[in-house]
Amino acid sequence: MDTKRLDTRLEGLPRYIVIIPTTNIWVERYIQTSGISTRIDVHIFRLPVLSISDEGSGSDTFSLINFENILDHASLIKPDVVIWAGTSGSWLGSDFEEELLKKISVRAGAPAIGCFTSLIAELKEKELDNIGLFTPYITPIHNRIIKNISAHGFEVTDLGHLAIEDNYSFSNVTCERILSAAKSKLSTSLRLIIPMCTNMVSCVMDEYLASHLACHVLDPTVCVFERAARFIARR
Repeated sequence: MDTKRLDTRLEGLPRYIVIIPTTNIWVERYIQTSGISTRIDVHIFRLPVLSISDEGSGSDTFSLINFENILDHASLIKPDVVIWAGTSGSWLGSDFEEELLKKISVRAGAPAIGCFTSLIAELKEKELDNIGLFTPYITPIHNRIIKNISAHGFEVTDLGHLAIEDNYSFSNVTCERILSAAKSKLSTSLRLIIPMCTNMVSCVMDEYLASHLACHVLDPTVCVFERAARFIARR
């Protein structure tokens, strides 16, 4: 391997640490297929998450202590930004995610960006007041997400959920399944739809979904990486 050439290729690229749930496969596919892998030096770490259930998806699962081993390695990598590419903040709330991101930032020595807070910031910048929400999660998790988005002043149209707990199974949800669920409750007043999960095909098929639903699709994976890129560009 020509390590000198590799070092030269990576030299000057912004260094990302991306933390994803254990069985998430779509974030890495997004990085590979979107072209951003040629523009960033990315280091991926995995947080143990096997299911999103009413009992096993609380604040303990996503507390700082579960990120600590990752963040110890992060301090050696010296990242420019850390991305938490999970949507736990959507059911645990913005305050929880913001506090977690502050702690991650201190431990990693770099700014930290999360999916849910990125989505909320994007919605506020777009000045949208009526959005559609689709999730693969079970009913209690899905309802908490609606409540947490609504708490920011947005009217949320429930486009349905799939009641899946197994985190890996989210990755098998097809575009057709998303379209079938969303179209049945779609309103002409909706300008934007959020498929809330970073382990779904929507991160690489957002334009396809948007064309079939006739409105913009704001995927959490796409959103957090785009906001990270804007942050890096403003430095």
